[in-house]
Amino acid sequence: MVQTGAWFRADDRPLPADVEAFLQAGEPPVYVGFGSIPMRDADGVARAAVEAVRARGRRVLLSRGWADLAVADDQDDCFAVGEANHHALFPRVAAVVHHGGAGTTTTAALAGAPQVVVPQMADQPYWACRVAGLGIGAAHDGPNPTYESLSAVLGVALAPETRVRAAAVAETTPTARRWRRSCCSTRSAEEYGSTRPAPGEPCLTAVPLLCNEVHRKIVGMALEHAILVSLLEKPGSGYELARRFERSIGYFWTATHQQIYRVLKRMESDGWIDVRDVAQYGRPDKKEYSVAGPGRAALSAWLHEPTEPESVRHDLAVKVRGAAFDDPSGLISEVERHRQAHTDRLAHYLAGETRDFGEPPADGPLDAERELQYVVLRGGIAYERMMIAWLDDVLATLARFGTDHRSPTTDH
Repeated sequence: MVQTGAWFRADDRPLPADVEAFLQAGEPPVYVGFGSIPMRDADGVARAAVEAVRARGRRVLLSRGWADLAVADDQDDCFAVGEANHHALFPRVAAVVHHGGAGTTTTAALAGAPQVVVPQMADQPYWACRVAGLGIGAAHDGPNPTYESLSAVLGVALAPETRVRAAAVAETTPTARRWRRSCCSTRSAEEYGSTRPAPGEPCLTAVPLLCNEVHRKIVGMALEHAILVSLLEKPGSGYELARRFERSIGYFWTATHQQIYRVLKRMESDGWIDVRDVAQYGRPDKKEYSVAGPGRAALSAWLHEPTEPESVRHDLAVKVRGAAFDDPSGLISEVERHRQAHTDRLAHYLAGETRDFGEPPADGPLDAERELQYVVLRGGIAYERMMIAWLDDVLATLARFGTDHRSPTTDH
């Protein structure tokens, strides 16, 4: 099963003339709308939202929706709208305040619009958490917005860093880039290329940007991100990347040569990396890869994504506990094999430390790139030393028990 996220049909409808006039009359407004949700106390919600947005010095575009939200006064900084093409509208607003429906959330995310999600039911609290977790907006606490509560979350959504972050996340998929190029301008679609699928393409576009499982392939740790880091440290060919993985990066994220070349091809297709032919004397030209703007944006999006602490799944530790019900000394050779592997890896790390960081740089302290490389290496050294010490403890413990030891529970 593949979880794809929201799917969209191409929508070429222009915005209503009165909405277009309102947008062009001033700074981008804050959109407020709750779709098909019949809000309790709709008048109070509309009033609180308008006042909170105005307090931030922003104009308001109020979507009536099923709650039939309405403007309570005739000031020209607020405008009520019926149905409108969100694909054309959201790239032109300062923020989107909504209920957290999957489609609205994804449309706003692809538009690069900061969001305030006021979840009402079903999966909407999940989408609110995803928006907040990605740093592209704020999650309202509960389904009943007030002036005070909206003021607080609007402060997050309208912060400059939130808009930068929302734009970076929106650029992590080629679908988003193509979609925004065609939607984010008042010029005709023909100037940018139609948003309609090419012949033979499906008429629905899968957008997995916010879905948890597939999202982790985009923003969670993946081979793409290890390659981006390596290429930012130094551009190189596919062969050179593969060698780097063998020498250093591979100890933290392993990949075969075939995987690296396959992912490079996909990254080039997505616009994450640039490639140029480099002439070599006496040898065929090589392709040298470097990181392009969308690749930097994708890496930035991943760097800001929370990373859950890893739960260690250690087969050997379970075997050690299970040895109580068999012959503990029979596990000694297996533990010794593990200890030798960690000893070899520690020796490799220490040799790398001596080679790369053994002498202090003549021109002063290490720069940030080198210092952060070194701190990762020190972490690897500390881990291997810890594992060796633990395995010595395991060997000493196993040696204390003879072959006729059995846990008393084996008799039951």
